[in-house]
Order: sequence, then C-alpha cells, then structure tokens
Amino acid sequence: MRAWVVMVGLLAYPSVALAGDFRGQAGVDFLFAQSQDDVPTAGVPESLTAQELGMRIRFDAREFDGRLQLAVDYRGREPVGGDIQNSALRLLYQAELSFIVAKDVLTVSAGRFIAPAALLLPVDGARVAYSPSRKLHFGVFGGRRAISISRRNLDFDVFRPAVGGSVRFVDRGLQAEVAASYAEDQAVLLKGSADDSEEVTEDYGSAGVYGRVTARPVAQLLLGGQASFLEQARYIIGPQWSAVEVDVDAFNVWSGNVFADWRPLRALQLDYTFHYQEATAYRAGLRLADGAEVEEEQAPYFVDNRVRIGWRPFNRGWIRVRGRFRVRPDRQERRLGASLRADRIGIPGLYVDGRVWYDDIEFDEDAKEAPDLDRLWWSAALGFRNFGLDASVGVRLIDRFAGPVSGRAFNPGQAGQPADVVDLQPFTLETQRIAFLRAFYAQKVFFAGVDAELNVEDAEMRFMVQAGTFLEAAW
Repeated sequence: MRAWVVMVGLLAYPSVALAGDFRGQAGVDFLFAQSQDDVPTAGVPESLTAQELGMRIRFDAREFDGRLQLAVDYRGREPVGGDIQNSALRLLYQAELSFIVAKDVLTVSAGRFIAPAALLLPVDGARVAYSPSRKLHFGVFGGRRAISISRRNLDFDVFRPAVGGSVRFVDRGLQAEVAASYAEDQAVLLKGSADDSEEVTEDYGSAGVYGRVTARPVAQLLLGGQASFLEQARYIIGPQWSAVEVDVDAFNVWSGNVFADWRPLRALQLDYTFHYQEATAYRAGLRLADGAEVEEEQAPYFVDNRVRIGWRPFNRGWIRVRGRFRVRPDRQERRLGASLRADRIGIPGLYVDGRVWYDDIEFDEDAKEAPDLDRLWWSAALGFRNFGLDASVGVRLIDRFAGPVSGRAFNPGQAGQPADVVDLQPFTLETQRIAFLRAFYAQKVFFAGVDAELNVEDAEMRFMVQAGTFLEAAW
C-alpha cells in the first residue's frame, strides 16, 4: 500500500522527495478528590470520594516534503472508583488527513476536525482552504457533527449535518476574520424520577456567526474586538431530576467585546476590555412534580468593564492593579484587586506571589431575598522557576462559601448512584481555605506534574498527578 501511494505521489509531483517528520506528545494523569458533605443526604456518606484516569494523545506527521499531513488529537477520562463517578469520556477531537495541492494556495482535508464556529463544533467531513493571495484566505467545510455539545460521541449511523465557511484577511498590523456555520445537534434529556429514569434524545439545529478583528497601529498598541451570535443554543437543565421534567431550554446569544492593550514602556502595561452579552432564553416543556407546566421567556444580560495596570519597578517584579464593574439586570458587581510577584529576590528562579481581591455586589432595592455575595479573596505563595521546573506552595482563602460548580453531567438514575447529591462535589472542594502545592517539570522528552489542594480545616483534599513524553522524528 505504501509503495502504491509513493508511486502515485511521485507521478503527480516528480520533484517531491520522500522527506517528512513527526511531532507529538502523550500523557496520562490520575485525579483523586475527597470532600465532606456538611448536610448529608440520607443514604449518602458524609465523606465522598472520586477517582479518574485521564489520557491525552496529540501528534502531527508530515510526508512528501510536508505536502501530506496527518493531525490527531484524542482526550479521554475514565472513572476508576469512588462514591460519585462521571460518565467516561473518549473523545477524538481531530483525526485529519490534509494534502497541499498548491503550496500557500490550496489545501484539501478530510477526517475529523474542529470547525470554525461560535460554539465547539467537531465535524466528520471535509474542508478546503483557498488563498488567492498572501492576505486573503477562504475556507469551507461540510460533513456531520461528530461530538454533541454535551460532549458525547454521536453514533456513526446518526447523521447531523454541519456546514460553514470563513473568510480571513491578514496584513501587516491587521487581521480580520468572519465565519458562519449551521449544525444540528442531539440533546440528551433525562426524564422521570431517579428510580425510573429514561434517557431520551431530541434533535435540533443551530446557526451561528462570529467576526473578530485585531489591529496594531503602532508597536506598543494592540486593539481588537469580536462579535458573535448563536441562534438557538441549547442547555439542558435539571435542578432536581426527581422533581421536574425538562424537554429543551433554547436561547439566542449575542456577545461582543472590544479591548485595548498598550505597552508604552517595557515596565508598564495598560489594558482595558469592554464586554456585552445577552441571552434570550425560552423555557418550554418544564413540568413540576405536581404536573404544572412552566413556559417563560427571559433576557439575562451583563455589561462588563475591566481595567488592568501593571508596573515592573527596578526590574524586580510585577505590581498589578485590577478593577471590574459589571452590570446585571438585578445587581451591580464591583471587583478591586492587586497582586505582587517579585521574581528577583537574590536566588535565581525564586519568587514570591501575593494576590488580594474584594467583590462588592449590590442588588437592586426591589430584588427579592438578595443574598450577601460580598467576599474577600487572597492568596500567597512561594515558588521556584528554573532548570525546567516550575513549583509553588501556598495558601488561598475566600471568606464566603462558593458551592461546587461543574459542567459535567451527572446521571442520578445510573445504577448504584445516589439520587440527590450536590453536583460533582468531590471535584470542587467545599471549603475555600486551602493549602496548595503545584509543581511541573519538563525537558526535551519528558514532563511530569502534581497539583494538590488540602482543606486546612478538615480532611478534604484533591490532587492530580500527570506524566508524559514528547516525541520527535525526521527522515
């Protein structure tokens, strides 16, 4: 087979040599987490644990002087024990074969790839990149959605079309891109009680478009902006699966931001970002346990302003001051913070890092039962960065409880799993008073790391260890 491919390649491009290269990396990790449930549910132990194994494989291979290229990116996670287990994730994000028909002009590709879109869109199909000049670049793609927005593999007998295209302009000091796409998806719905749950799916289509531009009028100033619109994005909700049934929660999302990044001096940095986002949500098919139906339309939004100033006095370290003012329909959020990182304190590679933030959240007068969300957050660490090692040890404190938040779906109807639990609480420590240790080492062919957190008040802990290798070859 290889001989046949080589012969065809030589006939089509007689000047092409059999020269190529390979670059890749492979890594594994192990995650352990343990948390205490202050208000345990009947039948659920007070101390909950979770363990996961993870894997990442990514490589690029080129042949025929780089004309033929293969790119692969695989990520997987497997539960290996514990009281709460996530569903296994085995996701192939990229397995794409590309052929350069004309260098810097025309490239055709086929396989699995991440398409340019306003939302994550892995596609099984083909795409073409065409550049009539060094400044103008076109791209089109088509195929089937490979992975749902819920991060589930779609069976190969399930065809959910995905099409789109993009235009990009690149010039000295200016880059602009516009992309549009349409894709169908498969939403996973959980209905019924935890004892008798049924997993069903519902198909839907969604169109999206985004545009972004960056400009550097002078070397010290970078300006940019991005706007995107996503029609009928989907988010499946289930605050308590035994109490409600949810069909689909659909919403349209507008989002836009502009920023300015100014470096007037090597020791001075000034940044500003403005961000606006609005999501028009429509909930349909939400039925409470007593049979009452809920249908409503909402338009949550926020307007965000962020400012950052950085100063490096006497080339000894960075002092940064940050401010944020965010407006929501029912409240205003103000955040002020400062950080100090001293990296030249007598011993090469040694540094100290300290940060403090304060959130002042003020609800409108007519807000019902407004919670107290003001909080103070600070952290301090001593670290070392040299000889391929980056390590730090320190403490972090948040003076207000912030409950666990996770985007991973938990199925209480799964055999052997508790029906009522806080969402993945072992993966986010309930306490906010934490001592931590982080270390990462990398050299030419090997890397390893550890990230550990310990509750300073009880036995809660979480740690991850990882190791991997870099691979390179040329012929």
